[in-house]
Amino acid sequence: MNSTLESRLTALGIINAETYAKKFEEDEWDWDGLVSLNEDALDGLVRKVGMKEGSEFKFKQCVKEERAKLGGSVFSSSALSAPLLEDQTSGVRVSGAAARESDGGRAFAEGCRWLYGYGEGVNYHEAVAYLKRGAELKHPMAAAHLASCLMEGKGCRNAGRSTELEATMWAMRSVDSLGLQHLADSGDASAKLALGLLLNAGIGQEMNQGAAIAHFRKAAMAGDPVAMNLLAGMIEEGHCVVDEQEATAADWYRKAAEAGVVQAQSNFGLMLMKGKGVPKDERAAVDWFVRAAEQGDPDVQNWLGLCYQDGRCGVAPDDAEAARWYTAAAESGDPDAMSWLGTLYKEGRGVPKDDSRALEYFMAAANAGCQSALDELRNRGLSP
Repeated sequence: MNSTLESRLTALGIINAETYAKKFEEDEWDWDGLVSLNEDALDGLVRKVGMKEGSEFKFKQCVKEERAKLGGSVFSSSALSAPLLEDQTSGVRVSGAAARESDGGRAFAEGCRWLYGYGEGVNYHEAVAYLKRGAELKHPMAAAHLASCLMEGKGCRNAGRSTELEATMWAMRSVDSLGLQHLADSGDASAKLALGLLLNAGIGQEMNQGAAIAHFRKAAMAGDPVAMNLLAGMIEEGHCVVDEQEATAADWYRKAAEAGVVQAQSNFGLMLMKGKGVPKDERAAVDWFVRAAEQGDPDVQNWLGLCYQDGRCGVAPDDAEAARWYTAAAESGDPDAMSWLGTLYKEGRGVPKDDSRALEYFMAAANAGCQSALDELRNRGLSP
């Protein structure tokens, strides 16, 4: 069953088709079963497998077309498992391996691995699933990092007021009943980082940027690479006074980047590209951008697409390479990348000329608010 479903997803051009097919298979779904679901049930299942926005758009469109061929018939969704139905209103899905984890510390570590890009790269849906499981298991740092993710809308669907309230609840719980403040006061570097995140964003307590910076600095000095990246950002933006501001920020970015923090890799790349705090070196900057992009940073993937499309940062123009990076960013839901990819399919640059596929990307980008895609649709006499 899995190979047939995998081939279907692959034919749609969905990245990570094998992974999604396996997740569908875990709940014993085949293609015909997916087509039979009503819209709400299908949405819930897509959220459960963590399908990224670019792929989700193509997948749902194909399912709708298949359903139309069958005369629009939609069968009973009673085959959905009870846990899925009960969890459809939640902004964060805790399923699969995350749901089976019984140790809060391991859940926290796994959540951070996906959140900051260690190992296989960034995946916010996996990150918040593990962090929420860690929070449920009363791990204070997991609850704090989960609160930060929820407040930023990472890894959750339809983030809004209810998500912000949940973020506040977890933040307050982590500090009070779960003992985050006590751990930070006792010198725990991970606790200092987590408390700094809450203080800097004002989640669950009054915002205190000075205290947040102090916590980031202590955690960075203790060797925490995420804190190094956050401290570098504070220094670069002038929120704390240091000697040789740009050079100090660049040095912290470099240390965090070398430790594998994706955001730090892109940040250090920007410092190299602009010559801020380090000698200007566009080739080295691209190398760092590639490392971040390969770990799933959609902003950097989109930037690399532009570099190869226009020959920026000293790289030779290469439409095929541009299309590869735009596709990766579009898979993560980046609307600008979707629009650029639509242009490449429209013009047949780096990919086969395919106006129907171009239109799909323009529609998806426009629905996400991309102005260039909206302009393209208006020029075609269409609306998203």
